[in-house]
Amino acid sequence: MQVLRQRKALIFALLIFVVAAAAILAALFILKSSVKSSTSEAPVVFLRDNLLMMMQKDEQQPTELSGPLPQNELMQAAEPWRQMSYNRLFKLNEQRDKIFFVRELTNDSKAVLYYRDLPESPNTGGKPGVELASAISEVKETFFEISNDGKVAIYIKDYGKQTGGSLYIHNLRKEVLVDDQVTDYYYVDKPGLLYYMTFDEQNRQIIKMAKQNSFDKKTVIDTDVLAITEIDPDSGEIHYLKPTSTGSHDFYSKLPDQSPVKLVSNMQFNIGDTQEGSFFYRKLEPAKLTLFDAMTDDLAESDAKIKEPNSEDFTTVERKRMINYWTGEPYEADVEEFDKSGFNEANQRYEEKINRDSLRRELKARDFDPPGSLHFFSGGASVVVTDNYESLLLADAKTGMVIYKKADYATVPKVPLSEVSFPEEAMAKYEEHLNDAAEAYLFTPKTGTVKLDQVLGSSLSQVRLSLDGQKLYGIEKGGTLVAFDVEEGFPVHRKVLDEDVSLFQYFTEEKAKLFYYKRMGEGHALYEYANGASRQISADIGMIGFNIGKYYPQPDELYYFTEYDSDEHAGTLYRYRDGKSVKIADNVHEYYYNESSGLYYIVNFDWSQGTGDLMRAGDGKPEQVADRVRFMLEEPAYQRL
Repeated sequence: MQVLRQRKALIFALLIFVVAAAAILAALFILKSSVKSSTSEAPVVFLRDNLLMMMQKDEQQPTELSGPLPQNELMQAAEPWRQMSYNRLFKLNEQRDKIFFVRELTNDSKAVLYYRDLPESPNTGGKPGVELASAISEVKETFFEISNDGKVAIYIKDYGKQTGGSLYIHNLRKEVLVDDQVTDYYYVDKPGLLYYMTFDEQNRQIIKMAKQNSFDKKTVIDTDVLAITEIDPDSGEIHYLKPTSTGSHDFYSKLPDQSPVKLVSNMQFNIGDTQEGSFFYRKLEPAKLTLFDAMTDDLAESDAKIKEPNSEDFTTVERKRMINYWTGEPYEADVEEFDKSGFNEANQRYEEKINRDSLRRELKARDFDPPGSLHFFSGGASVVVTDNYESLLLADAKTGMVIYKKADYATVPKVPLSEVSFPEEAMAKYEEHLNDAAEAYLFTPKTGTVKLDQVLGSSLSQVRLSLDGQKLYGIEKGGTLVAFDVEEGFPVHRKVLDEDVSLFQYFTEEKAKLFYYKRMGEGHALYEYANGASRQISADIGMIGFNIGKYYPQPDELYYFTEYDSDEHAGTLYRYRDGKSVKIADNVHEYYYNESSGLYYIVNFDWSQGTGDLMRAGDGKPEQVADRVRFMLEEPAYQRL
């Protein structure tokens, strides 16, 4: 299962430290993958100054794709999460013989869409490619989508957040208007279907479907729809949510040429993807809570006594003996004395109380999810897994195995108001209390629910299930890395792999290996576990943070940093392959690897300018590709450690 559409995020990462989501729309869409993305002949794409450029294999000079980018685009591109957005400004088809990209970006997020053949450049009359469409809009972090074979491009023009825009499809020969007032769209290659969200006459959001080669014939799937959550690329089956009057959602399934089927009523959201018709989901209790309900107002009584200071209360009159300045004669007079220091202290206490009153109002206005329940749907029926559901560690809908944490919300310590200054701090502190109070449990349909430490001997802080469902890996309290066999959905036969482990990553079934970080003094060492044994890769990884390795399954290579400087965000880059590490270069800021194009990296990065030198590694001396390079946009062909 692989998420293909990078502008859509998973509801939950079913791998590590998954926490319940407060906002549904922030992370909803899953697209199942039946085809792994090819990386053959993929060029490296990078930003040089304000120009988007690419470099193909065996080319001597890079080619400009887009530019100059507007200033607001450069500012957004400087954000780390934008740098990882590989397919926002350009896309490659699976065969890697076409590249689509946008040019002439404007400050209001409009652009012109082009494509060109690879590796040969077409005769475009001096232009960087063939122009397909102008004034296309950025919609939810992308300007366009393409079919896997690169024969179709889909995009929206004149988009507005409230009104949507005009949806077009282009077959590289002509542009066809599909519909207006479109807010989102999803193209499914294998069945040749286009799903999209628009509005009906009553301004209700609806799902429509159009089939390939007949986009003028549209079918309304359903009305009053919140969002599409999942699409199967083989069958074209979709899952979607419809809001209810109680603030929850009904969950539906729809196959092409069949009527929608309601699977679950009144749920909050589904957790993860659907596997063979099975999935987990969460329901909320009917109680309506605010963040203030998670607080204890330890200053309520004292604050009630604090009043706005009056200057008269700090003014006293005393009878004093005075001397006439002109005559020198003594006399008595009433003299006012103002206690400025006392008044200032009282005024400061009052202002602090006013700020706390404002915080109280903010906390009471911030909705807070009440205790929820976790459910498992399979075979057309649901079972309750647990109440007081807190967070998820691992879920495998295919077998029905789930490892989760639950907490008795009534006993979770509340956060004193005196310890927080703003709502986000209050939420963070309460989640700490909740996490500390929560305990881990394991559920399978056959065995029911058991406490995790009673089964495994200890609770686990990080959990991974192998792709075949036969192995369970985790880190126990204290850092012990362990593995279990999974028999009938139940972990058995505990085996210790190593101690003092901070973080691990399990990779594909074909490779069947673990990479993990082991605490060494104030830093970490990097290890590999494969074929029943551990091997140290490097003893000098330093602190885990920005310094994260990348594993490329296709060539079975790991790239990692040593002597990493977190202030400069640079270190010495190594490649690990076949049990051996080879030094690549010093002072490396960023790197990109593709099996066909090779290894590229940025050195001598100047933070004041935000640029460095882009190098291409080879058998001999590395070659400089370009200077003043900001970053590379890397194809997601690797797995992070």
